[in-house]
Amino acid sequence: MLVRTRHCPYFYMVANTFTCLFRAAGINGIGESTAYVCPTSGGFRKLLRKEGINFSMPLRENNKKRRSNGASENEDEEEEEEETEEVEQEEDEREETDWLASLGIAESEIGKIKTAEEASLLKTGDKNDDSLVVVDGCEVHALFNFLINCKSAIATTGPLAGIPPTLISPVAFTGGSLSSLKVRESTVKQDNERFYTIEVCGPILPNTVQNLCNILQENLETFSVTFANVDFTKAYTLCKGPNETITKSPSKQSNTFNMESLKDSGLDSKLLAAFCSENLHAFDSVRWNRNSFMIL
Repeated sequence: MLVRTRHCPYFYMVANTFTCLFRAAGINGIGESTAYVCPTSGGFRKLLRKEGINFSMPLRENNKKRRSNGASENEDEEEEEEETEEVEQEEDEREETDWLASLGIAESEIGKIKTAEEASLLKTGDKNDDSLVVVDGCEVHALFNFLINCKSAIATTGPLAGIPPTLISPVAFTGGSLSSLKVRESTVKQDNERFYTIEVCGPILPNTVQNLCNILQENLETFSVTFANVDFTKAYTLCKGPNETITKSPSKQSNTFNMESLKDSGLDSKLLAAFCSENLHAFDSVRWNRNSFMIL
């Protein structure tokens, strides 16, 4: 609800097999709320289709276009193959159901068997950036309702068995608790020079990175920051939007409107300007040298 009313810019839902990022309208210059899920499996995407939730896979579609070198014939063939596979899967499911029913198995038991099969499929992710699923507009609310009732979002075995997904947000919400990051300071001597390092550990959110860099650049002439990224979260940065239709040059008018609509999101104007920008870059380290940042 906070994201829909733009009182929260974004939040993460961290489940045992995937992570979902919900973003408010205006973030990254996109005019409607969006949700990003990664990594996903074929079984998970199949359930989304079954629930009538429309989604796109921009990173996979882009890779297909690169491999085909823009050949529309290849793209049409791939689409036809996918449609044929879906029809064959539906026919196989009907045959399986009929076969189980002929053995005298009750419909309730057949439903349990199918649920177990779907749960096993959901646990097997594609394990790459291409499996990123993007949902936008009114479909985001449908996705949220789906995830609330998604049994595969809760582990059934191991130390986290029975524990629901964790919500991580830059602003307070009902039922949430404040979690502090672990900070460790040290001094390193190299070539008769002394360097001061600060190590910050924990779930570091994008606005935390921006705040740290803003503080450092106001007090230091030069510094560098290195990040230990969670691999599959890079897909959130690589994907510019639901259909990669965002223009490369930001519009001042749209950015101003987005910043104004998100003024109650808990972020200051400097952070909002960065979050509403259409220019995103994926990087592992960055260096500040007097008046500008350099991506390493």
